[in-house]
Amino acid sequence: DPHQGPVGRREQRQRLEVVRRRLLVDEPHEHADELALIHGDPALGNYMISGTQVTAVIDWELAGILTPAYDIAMQCLANFYYRSLSSPEVVARIPSDVEWVALYERISGRRIVNLDYYRRVAACVLLVVQISMARNFTGAALKAYLQGLEPIWQVAESV
Repeated sequence: DPHQGPVGRREQRQRLEVVRRRLLVDEPHEHADELALIHGDPALGNYMISGTQVTAVIDWELAGILTPAYDIAMQCLANFYYRSLSSPEVVARIPSDVEWVALYERISGRRIVNLDYYRRVAACVLLVVQISMARNFTGAALKAYLQGLEPIWQVAESV
């Protein structure tokens, strides 16, 4: 089908639609007092660090008013992804999900709730971004790229 685009594109959209519908069904109701300005893409690569100080935070296009659990979930998902790509020396320095949540809760005085749900939301957002970036891939390159997204799909499709 010439309108399908690269092999796998239609299947990816169909999978995303199933995830989107499940997220809408499972969406928790957050009280307005639980919402805050969040970054939306708080991966470590978006922090400019000098020594032990954060000097800037970049890449704010996904920012919005949402529960902080989303940012923590996105950070945990990014850490999961980076662990899969990194050397053992780097992996040893990436905080665990438990460490991220505990640190946030200690510093903010706020409790993170619904983390598993927001981890699925973050995975869905990450998949949309990653799949859109693959629009010019074809053949074996597209197949390999999409295969590399399977761990993120596992998170998005978990229930």
